[in-house]
Formats: sequence, structure tokens, C-alpha cells
Amino acid sequence: MKILRQSAIIAAVCAVAELIKYLLPLPIPAAAICAALGLTGLASVYGLILMLLALLTGLIKPEQISTVADFFISIMPVLFIAPTVALITQPEYLAVMGGPVVLLGILGTTLVIGISGKAAQAVGRQEAKRREGKKHE
Repeated sequence: MKILRQSAIIAAVCAVAELIKYLLPLPIPAAAICAALGLTGLASVYGLILMLLALLTGLIKPEQISTVADFFISIMPVLFIAPTVALITQPEYLAVMGGPVVLLGILGTTLVIGISGKAAQAVGRQEAKRREGKKHE
């Protein structure tokens, strides 16, 4: 029952995102999470933003979606198999898009590593300051 409830919460966010996408049709690519729920075409970056806002405001608590969210994170690599196989089996697409795809992959990876490193350093400094404050009390 817990998994069904958590799936329903995520599906509801996806449905609201689809409604917003219908009312405000910006060219934003679809996400795969709602597709994994069987709700084809109902997810977008709108859904990710809505979920972030719901979590930040406390409207949805992390415990309310944690089991299903952990499942989606665990199967995420599987979602990349079909596009990878398509690129390998159809080299004509790779010949046209290969250079830009590789360049974007390298740039994106570098950017993610850099931002993640800076974020980890900031959290580490913040944690160290908090520990120092507790020692002096």
C-alpha cells in the first residue's frame, strides 16, 4: 500500500506538470520517471520543478516518496540502454551527431564534476563551522 501511495503522489505531480505543460506550452523535454510509471508523455521539467517546490515547501515530505524515488534512482541506468543501443545500431545518426554529442558529453561531465565538487566543499566548510561553533559553547 505504501508503494502505491508513493507512486500516486509522484503520478499526481506528473499529471499537474502535464496540465501546466498544456496551459503553458514551452519546448521542455519529457522526463523518464513518469514514463516508467506507465504515464507516457506526462512528465517534463515542469514535474521536476513542481516536485522540488513541493519538497522545499514541505507540501510533500521526503518520507512520502522515498521508497519509490529510491527505486527510480536504482533503475535509472536501465533507462539509458535503449538510446545507447539505438546509437550503436544506427551509425548514420552517430556520424551526423557524433561530434556534438561527444563534445556535449565532455562539457556536461566536466560541468557536473566541477559543480558537485564546489557544492561538496561548501557543505564541508559549513559542517566544519557548525562543529567549531558547538565546541566553543
